[in-house]
Amino acid sequence: MKVGNKHRIRPYARLLTMLGEQLIKNERIALIELIKNCYDADADWVKIIFENFDTAFDKNEESKIIIEDNGHGMTHDIIVNHWLNPATPEKLTRKKKKAQTAKGRTGLYPSQYTKLSNFT
Repeated sequence: MKVGNKHRIRPYARLLTMLGEQLIKNERIALIELIKNCYDADADWVKIIFENFDTAFDKNEESKIIIEDNGHGMTHDIIVNHWLNPATPEKLTRKKKKAQTAKGRTGLYPSQYTKLSNFT
């Protein structure tokens, strides 16, 4: 190899799944991260609805978790160019309405949502 050649790290998509599994160990942690993301999006309130769970909160085919908040949400550009591309610096440079420290520890990326869904 010649000195001075530029080489890029090109991870496979499977790496994101592996990272997600290590950062988000179970459903409870995934749910907590989603709630923290509401706070990070300047939400004043968060509403969590558990639909079609039994009394012990065991899930079935009809179970749903609905999370609503009044945070600023994500634009199409943010989803496509940042959320789907983990570790972009966008979140570090985004102006917040409130002076607060971000609470989300990991950020949830598509691979990490599998902890709360039937999708893989």
